Amino acid sequence: MDAEDFQDYSQDGKLDEARYLQDMSQVFNNILSAQSQTGAKKAVWFPFGMGAFLRNLSKNDPSYTKDKMGQLKFKLAKAFLKKPRNFRKWKSTSVFLASRIQMQSRMHQKSKRIKIVMPFISPAKTPEIQDRVHLYINSDATQVAQDLANQAENSSEVSLVNGANRNLIGNHWFEDRALVAIDENIHRRSLLAAVMAYGFNGGTKVTEHAPNHLANVVSEKGGKVL
Repeated sequence: MDAEDFQDYSQDGKLDEARYLQDMSQVFNNILSAQSQTGAKKAVWFPFGMGAFLRNLSKNDPSYTKDKMGQLKFKLAKAFLKKPRNFRKWKSTSVFLASRIQMQSRMHQKSKRIKIVMPFISPAKTPEIQDRVHLYINSDATQVAQDLANQAENSSEVSLVNGANRNLIGNHWFEDRALVAIDENIHRRSLLAAVMAYGFNGGTKVTEHAPNHLANVVSEKGGKVL
């Protein structure tokens, strides 16, 4: 029901929360590790992982009422910091979480930054987390990244997570769908990103490609695959 990966995390029609949260925690760590290895000092994230999968979860698993869904989202937040000691490995990197709450509230409220509150993490024991994770509400991740880059001595110190579709770079950037999704917005705003995506995808339609299709295209265009 519009959440094709539900079957990957379900058992007898019920969500296997433990397995889902474990994998999400690993995704969080992998992304931050990759950003840090690029030399980024400021890693900008949008609240990924809370799209179609969670939006349609109750259709696949009716036990997820509004309250239970809220509990799951809280567990996802905890999974983000399940291994806070990992942050110590990336001493120079801070994380900026940009969240757009509602279209209506974004129209009537100014973007603002607040200090993230994490009651499940002790500030006394993990000051490096409290000081290095920042939450922007009613904000656009792309704009937050641009503002941080404008303020930095070197714009390459800022890294923005792009919610790329595994089947098509830019997802539905060429259509009228998902107008507020991060990857569509990036490709709509950047002519270079749009042209590159068009070339890498071989057009604008989702088609079946061999597993090494993207690597081959990058090499053909003079790029390097690591």
